[in-house]
Amino acid sequence: MDKKITIVMIAIIVAVVAIGAFLALSNTFIPESSEYTDLFDYSIEPTTSWNADKNEYSFSQSIKSVNGKDYKNIEIKVNFYKGNDLLDSYGSKIDSTKDGKFELKFTKELSEEPDAFYYDVVSVTEV
Repeated sequence: MDKKITIVMIAIIVAVVAIGAFLALSNTFIPESSEYTDLFDYSIEPTTSWNADKNEYSFSQSIKSVNGKDYKNIEIKVNFYKGNDLLDSYGSKIDSTKDGKFELKFTKELSEEPDAFYYDVVSVTEV
């Protein structure tokens, strides 16, 4: 009888730990962005680097429109996160795309190295 109780207790502990791990890992935070954000493809991996001496994050990425169309007056924000906490944002205005593409390059001083970033295209005009 004691072995059965021990086995049940171990099974309960394992189940609680597994459920806790699942909930912790599935709590992925994705901030909302504007409808314009979906007009562009961000799948090309950006080049990023962190300078710990200066607390600077360098970022470079080629971004293209999903439909191949050209756009102008693109106002884009990149929001930097550590966990679920917003560290800071970088905003830029791109005059226009060429063949549906534009380059986003900048260096931003941050309090610490981010572990995630998200795009938000605030406004855009189709050419």
